[in-house]
Amino acid sequence: MLKKYLILATAFLCGVMACTRQEDRSPKTVTFQAVMADAPATKSFIRQDGNIVWSGGDAISLFYGESGYTRLSWEGDTTSLASFSGTLDGFFPNGKDEFWAVYPYSSETTFNGSAVTLTLPDAQTAILGTFDNNTFVTMARTKDYTLQFYNLCGGVKFCVNEEGITQVIFRGNNNEVLAGTVKASFDDNGKPQVTEIIKGSTELKLTVSEYDFITSQWYYIVSLPASLSAGYTMTFLDASGQVKARRSVSTPVTIKRSVWGKLTDANDTDKDKFLTFRSEGTTTISLSHNNNTPPVLYYSFDKNTWTEWDYSDLSFTKGSPLYIYGDNPNGINSFLSDAACNMFVSSGDRFSVSGNIMSLIKSDSKLLTIPCDYCFAYLFNDCENLTDAPTLPATTLTNYCYANMFSYCYSMTAAPELPAAQLTEGCYYAMFQGCNVLSYVKCLATDISAANCVENWLDDVSSTGTFVKAPGMNDWGAGASGIPTDWYIQSF
Repeated sequence: MLKKYLILATAFLCGVMACTRQEDRSPKTVTFQAVMADAPATKSFIRQDGNIVWSGGDAISLFYGESGYTRLSWEGDTTSLASFSGTLDGFFPNGKDEFWAVYPYSSETTFNGSAVTLTLPDAQTAILGTFDNNTFVTMARTKDYTLQFYNLCGGVKFCVNEEGITQVIFRGNNNEVLAGTVKASFDDNGKPQVTEIIKGSTELKLTVSEYDFITSQWYYIVSLPASLSAGYTMTFLDASGQVKARRSVSTPVTIKRSVWGKLTDANDTDKDKFLTFRSEGTTTISLSHNNNTPPVLYYSFDKNTWTEWDYSDLSFTKGSPLYIYGDNPNGINSFLSDAACNMFVSSGDRFSVSGNIMSLIKSDSKLLTIPCDYCFAYLFNDCENLTDAPTLPATTLTNYCYANMFSYCYSMTAAPELPAAQLTEGCYYAMFQGCNVLSYVKCLATDISAANCVENWLDDVSSTGTFVKAPGMNDWGAGASGIPTDWYIQSF
């Protein structure tokens, strides 16, 4: 009898446990903490200070188990760390199983256990200063409830210098695949990569939804990573479909994951012949010439009529840019003293400067060597309203050539790319000191052993940001004379 009761009790207990398990396998609400691990060119919304954030209404496709799939959403305020919520149906995370996630959410995105199938559209909507949400593809995988998203794509960041443009078409000159339906997985470093092209497109079309592209403002084209072996062509059209400008580059170009190549005045084929000054309203500049041998500079408002500058005030507006080039084979500054440096002095509204800084040495210059010590030292010092800097293409530097060049430019959020591998004495000394919203630096130096070469170069910049360094370059220190302590570090 006792044996019978034990059997019945055991059976009853098993039944209770089975019922309990069945109840536990009902849909459960879960919350994932999501961050963007790639910066600064990341996600659907970019703040004025360059930080990357989630915005309310964002949604994620989440895959789990053998066939589990759900939609996670964030309905809160704009933030860099968001809590995405959804339900899991019949799945119990055990610390070994992985979750895969894809942003943006799409009901067409699928998962086969080792790769996701997703689509990057070739027709994209231009949004001032950021990305079309439907194009910015990022992926994450985790075994817990924290999702770190990494970019699958890269692309082009550009601005135009002519009104009336409504569509931009981008393509590789050898018809490389730039968008379409693909399979994507993770590489050995845990970063997303395209593993198979299912249906590809060789052309990207970026169209404004209303009005025209606004001149001197940033727009983004998103592309799959690709090696454009014969370069690329950008075509700029008006509302009637007429071609207003075309830019073609024949040298090989690589579109890298999580990198947006910066093309200032993308439709300006003369961009390397001079510097272009553009105001968000009205700005006035002059030149403080403390040098015994002031530079020879020319200016124009139409790129046709040029006048030698006597350094008096020049005013430019949003609709009427200012163009400047120089004839200074010995450099802008010729004395080894910061008291003898020539400097732009500005007042008025925020403004940008684009073009090649070497055009102040020689117009249409292809120079990659700085001609003298202190060459561009202090040039934009205290230009508080400068938002964007010209390119600095030189790969051979001289002593103190860029010292204090952009110090106390309070409106700059990103530094120009610094391609030189070997630094020289004081070359970047205090270069961005006091740029308190600067949050992005790309420096490809591999030798920073020269005296004072980066002394205080990032003193008092933004407390958070991104530093892109040369691969394998591990000699950087931490702080104002190296990489700011709390910045995200990424290898190029």
